[in-house]
Amino acid sequence: MELLSFFLWIGIGILSGSCEEDIKAPLDISGDIATLEKIISEGNLLIHTEKKEGENILIFETDTLTIDSERILDIYVDKAHWKTSLTFTDKTTLEIPTLAESFHVEKIRLNPTTYAPLSARVNVSFPVEGKVKMRIKSKEKEIADINHLFTTYGYNHQIDIHGLYPDHLNTVYLSFTDKKGKERLTDTLKIQTENISKIINTQTKSIQLNTSGMEPGLFLISYVGGTLYDAHRPYMIDGKGNTRWLLALAHHPELVKLIAGNGFKRLKNGNFIAGGRENQMLYEINMMGEILHRWDLQPIGIGFHHDIIEMPTGNLLFTATKMGDKKPDGSAAIMDYVIELHRETGAIVTAWDLKQSLDVNRDLLRVDQGKSNWAHGNGLAYIKEQDAIILSTRFQGFVKLDRQNKVKWILSPQKGWSQNGQGILLKNYLLNPVDAKGNPITDKEVLDGNVPDESFEWNWTSHSPRLLPDGNLLIFDNGYMRHYKRDQRNGYSRAVIYKIDETQKTVQQVWQYGKERGNACYAYAGGSVQYLPVKGNILFASGMNAEISSGRGGRILEINVQNKEVVCEIEIKPPHSSPFQCAAHMSLYP
Repeated sequence: MELLSFFLWIGIGILSGSCEEDIKAPLDISGDIATLEKIISEGNLLIHTEKKEGENILIFETDTLTIDSERILDIYVDKAHWKTSLTFTDKTTLEIPTLAESFHVEKIRLNPTTYAPLSARVNVSFPVEGKVKMRIKSKEKEIADINHLFTTYGYNHQIDIHGLYPDHLNTVYLSFTDKKGKERLTDTLKIQTENISKIINTQTKSIQLNTSGMEPGLFLISYVGGTLYDAHRPYMIDGKGNTRWLLALAHHPELVKLIAGNGFKRLKNGNFIAGGRENQMLYEINMMGEILHRWDLQPIGIGFHHDIIEMPTGNLLFTATKMGDKKPDGSAAIMDYVIELHRETGAIVTAWDLKQSLDVNRDLLRVDQGKSNWAHGNGLAYIKEQDAIILSTRFQGFVKLDRQNKVKWILSPQKGWSQNGQGILLKNYLLNPVDAKGNPITDKEVLDGNVPDESFEWNWTSHSPRLLPDGNLLIFDNGYMRHYKRDQRNGYSRAVIYKIDETQKTVQQVWQYGKERGNACYAYAGGSVQYLPVKGNILFASGMNAEISSGRGGRILEINVQNKEVVCEIEIKPPHSSPFQCAAHMSLYP
């Protein structure tokens, strides 16, 4: 009995030891789950999975995770629904966002507002969060594709596509991207646009094109149309002269009243600001032609005249007429105010009355536009650091004014200046020219503007003051009434850079382009200049009466300042009248 008990005890001990070895402790998968949840929370998508030598490999966009196969019960990849289900051995299941093989564009509406024939509105949704990137294929080898990454990060996207060619089957690539814009998946759209010749029938001709030397972007043209004050067809062209965006506002119930003025100006938010002289309104307009905001000027007794800019505060600064205004002798006065309008309330913040700051009786350059139009303010720049404005007046020259309407300097031929409405002698504020070496020019004939100096010329009936990064002043010198001689066909216009020393009250001409081109760039009215910050080039746009290869029209030039190389030159021929009031260079999307 004792022997039998001994063997039974040994057998039970051996059996007990065997069971302990067969029963394994449960696997700890908490670390794997935590790692996966972190990858998912960062917006990473699973690309694909692999199984190799007892391991499951999960390859994400920016991470690779390896998990022992014994920890995983099942992996089910469902790319059609953008997900993968991973079940662990403890029956815990995670759904992992997964990159699909295609996506579906829900809706495409060409010209949804009826005012933007070269634009489309597209709706697209994704089961996971991301951004949308657009690319429009160029039909010209010299012109790059138009690319834009939309800022919205989410599931549902409504995007506006601009930059389509007219009368063309456009190829548009839409890409689903991650938060940083890295492309994940691309679909191709084909969008057929209409012929726009019945809306705008200008002819463009590319004369010179050096794309490597050009500023990226397009040229915005403020089309004059059938009459001088018909500008309800703003459009953009590329370096080859192809129209890539257009607002057809001739049938718009309100915006048909917009005039040429200084055209559309882009706001910091990407929309446009423009004014209507017929109904005395200012409008904020998006690229589809939808009105986002209105400012009615009539209740405050102000009429919009010409240029308008956005101030750093967001307020609007523009040249204006005060309704019922009179000169000191009781005769009518128009176009001789500058107004700062509060963006939110529509109230006047500051009004600059030029009859007080300038000489209302100086009448040397008035160009058949009536004695009431003695100043004709047509362009503005704002100096934030000094809270001052620089104003271009067609018939008086350029003047810098502080917030209290006090003159700081006057850039103009020195003939004929007396005292202003405040009783101040304006000759004390006239800038004195110096030559290329900085020596004073003392020839009275030059000072009065009767003749030019070889290194300095005054500006005549000018437009478009633009402050450069170095503090110098860039302007469009029309040249009409140059040296007080009236000539609408045989003058020359210039883009000019002046260096002004306000302390010494001197002005030096440091750069010009246009005199050497003669009639080719001559615009007796209108015109614009612009500094282009990426390349440091100058835009020089003459839109009225320029001599082009097919007669008279407009010319747009982009010029390298350093060597005066023309990197882009385009001629524009309208069916009638003049092709544009002004032009500006900008990106298609802000």
